[in-house]
Amino acid sequence: MLASACITCASFTLRWRRGEVDQRVFCRVQRYGWDAATHAYERGWVPQLERLTESCVARAKLRVGERVLDLATGTGVGAFAAARAVRPTGWVTGIDVSEKMVTLASLRSANARATNVVFERHDM
Repeated sequence: MLASACITCASFTLRWRRGEVDQRVFCRVQRYGWDAATHAYERGWVPQLERLTESCVARAKLRVGERVLDLATGTGVGAFAAARAVRPTGWVTGIDVSEKMVTLASLRSANARATNVVFERHDM
């Protein structure tokens, strides 16, 4: 099933790049697709991404006080890593197309009492 969904998504994306699919429809499909995949992403991808993300943030050499924009933040793995690097005076904004992923990241932020990271849902 997953392979079939990936092929369908790739085909749809290719049609969008060719201009065969309306931009609004493409964004809506992306939003709903990532909303539906939130829990699978969290269980399957996040554990694999955490070390890689920490490494990427370290290579970025972020400094205390800097402002960071994390596009396609998902559930916030990169945003939280960046927030740790720039605190206490820096700020991170995580943006994603998925309302469910942004909601989960925001909940985690509130539970951790993180004061320098926020999450917003926007089309990209």
